[in-house]
Amino acid sequence: MRPINETATDIRNEDEVMRHVCNYFTSLIGGKTECIQWKTKKDNLAPLDRIIMRTDTLGMLAVEVKCRSCKSSDYRTYMISEEKYKKLVGLEISAALVVRWTDCIGLLAVDDYPHPGMYRETGGRKDRGQDGDIEFVLHIPIEHFRVIG
Repeated sequence: MRPINETATDIRNEDEVMRHVCNYFTSLIGGKTECIQWKTKKDNLAPLDRIIMRTDTLGMLAVEVKCRSCKSSDYRTYMISEEKYKKLVGLEISAALVVRWTDCIGLLAVDDYPHPGMYRETGGRKDRGQDGDIEFVLHIPIEHFRVIG
């Protein structure tokens, strides 16, 4: 089983990003939105971080949040675990990937696999020395993200 590398700082960063995301959706659709943190003890690779719920219609959106320490222009693609992406696609509600780079926040609707322009390769992190960090990953063109903040 892979270790959980998420820290309290990571969760605070995700909370900050989700405030922007909820404000974006509230201004876009009107009404009231509520962000709910999603946690599960059974799966250390939980399929999502938060759920946005529109309280007047009970519409829901699952959200996976990633915070990066580079600018969105530093790379041509965003890399994500293929397993993580497939879990988002397989949910029974709509899903989105939200990435905070140092210069903006981007949102990508996760509605199909493969996403147009996406490609797959073996990759991942090598700096932690953890089993499972090298796996199949997906590269999504940065220009496919909608800048929302």
